[in-house]
Amino acid sequence: MNSIQPRALRFLQAANACRYWPTGRGIYHNNAKTFLVWVNEEDHLRIISMQNGGNVGQIRGIHGEHSESADGVYDISNKARLGLTEFEAVKQMYDGVKHLIELEKQA
Repeated sequence: MNSIQPRALRFLQAANACRYWPTGRGIYHNNAKTFLVWVNEEDHLRIISMQNGGNVGQIRGIHGEHSESADGVYDISNKARLGLTEFEAVKQMYDGVKHLIELEKQA
């Protein structure tokens, strides 16, 4: 695993969360950068696994919260993350994405 320093986001800068980087913080990733572990960024520990495709049971998002849309790609995730089973969380997201697709077709 390698360690990298992420480019500071404006939200983190506004909260002074980027100060003293990387002391006590870090990102570790595999060589393909498809599996990452963030230590003490916004969460204490964030584990991210990324892959191409539409299998929502396998992947969540591509850039994280508060990221801008790039080329019409959006990060979609559940706001509620506690008190739900994994199945319930994925089902709610799936139903929401399905509804967004239906609305897009009607537009």
